[in-house]
Amino acid sequence: MSKQATLILRIALFSILGVLLLALVWDRFLAKGGSEAAFETVNGLIDQQHINTEAQGMMNPSDVHAAIGSPSSSVDHDYYLLETFSWRRGNLFSTYYVMVVYTKRQDEWHLHNAFLNQSPPEDRLPQKVGTLPKRSVPTDPNENGDENGDESNDNGEVRD
Repeated sequence: MSKQATLILRIALFSILGVLLLALVWDRFLAKGGSEAAFETVNGLIDQQHINTEAQGMMNPSDVHAAIGSPSSSVDHDYYLLETFSWRRGNLFSTYYVMVVYTKRQDEWHLHNAFLNQSPPEDRLPQKVGTLPKRSVPTDPNENGDENGDESNDNGEVRD
């Protein structure tokens, strides 16, 4: 290999190394730091809302947008609103994100909860007002009881 080819190869390899180091710096300090700061800001708004529960103390989407910027996406689920704020990571194929959940009260959206880099679990989402949890009801009276249709517990006691 000639000296010129070796020099070109070194320049190319050091350029790739430089780009990868810049991506690492971007990922660790700018994107991750931005999403964590936004999450802390939203949690501060939630805490402030819990302290002042009067109507003027309720945080709505415009308060969150003023604090951390515009959402990347927004999905209206009828009785709750889910907004996603995202920051591109250094590898370009994934993002850091904050998911903010709002619940509808008196025909207005109010801040409910926030999640960092995870979708909200079903048990942490607002429940639709007026709905009861689903439970199974036996259709056959003998399904959960004895031969006479009387239900009994493990001790043999008959329940009404």
